[in-house]
Amino acid sequence: MEADWFAVIDVGLRPDELASQLQAGDQIALIAVLFGPGLLSFNMVLNRPSGTEALALLLGVILLFGVREAAMRMTAKAKGWPLEYRMWDSAFIFALPVAVLFGKLFPIPGGLYPRQNNWHYPDALPALGRAAAAGTASVMVMVALALTVSGMHAGGFVQALASALLFIGKPLLLFDSILALPPFSCFNARRVFDLHRGLWAGFAFLKAVRFL
Repeated sequence: MEADWFAVIDVGLRPDELASQLQAGDQIALIAVLFGPGLLSFNMVLNRPSGTEALALLLGVILLFGVREAAMRMTAKAKGWPLEYRMWDSAFIFALPVAVLFGKLFPIPGGLYPRQNNWHYPDALPALGRAAAAGTASVMVMVALALTVSGMHAGGFVQALASALLFIGKPLLLFDSILALPPFSCFNARRVFDLHRGLWAGFAFLKAVRFL
């Protein structure tokens, strides 16, 4: 089995060496509880979110990651490569301090990999690359919608949800569309980069110009 050889959070471990694996529902629940943006932040001691804001944050995590993962799974499955979610062992080392100390989101504690026991990255790349592109595009669409709603100043829960999607989606797009070189080679941006340089450049340009 071969996968992305460099990663900022999996310390070089290949997927077959990672013991912690979660199903999609467990993944979303874990992200919502531990990585709900800033809910563990020291900044919240003096400025705690309202019930509406907290609910919007958790719903934003579920929506964004749910749509992203569904797009990736369906795209890869259509190419004959069903995927499964695998946690990176050291994700908590990075995610928890970021949430607790800075009130920010480290958005990706794991990734989607082929279910097959024996697979090679070059063989899986057409499916993995297209899946990554689909996931990135879905996040961009949701962030664009959130920007539109936010600009309308709708107020209430709708405004809170739009703000939550932006808070989560913008850093997520950094890993999904721009960071393609070591030590970030386990993220979607690298898979898109390996699939098609022009497509990666287009995503990176949109992120830099529209979603920075």
